[in-house]
Amino acid sequence: MDSPDLYTQSLLDKSHVCTVVRNVIAQINDIHTLHRMIEPLKIGQKKIEQLKIRQRKVKSI
Repeated sequence: MDSPDLYTQSLLDKSHVCTVVRNVIAQINDIHTLHRMIEPLKIGQKKIEQLKIRQRKVKSI
């Protein structure tokens, strides 16, 4: 008699584990997306800093 309950419980456990794994994968994908969005900003920031350095050099001449 216990078999159906144990079987049902194991299915629920597996379902819960799958849900947790899916959520973790979704969060990892979100992090990768953020990194892809941040990278161009870092490049832009470096370019701005280079322009400021050039501007200082021009002013000092």
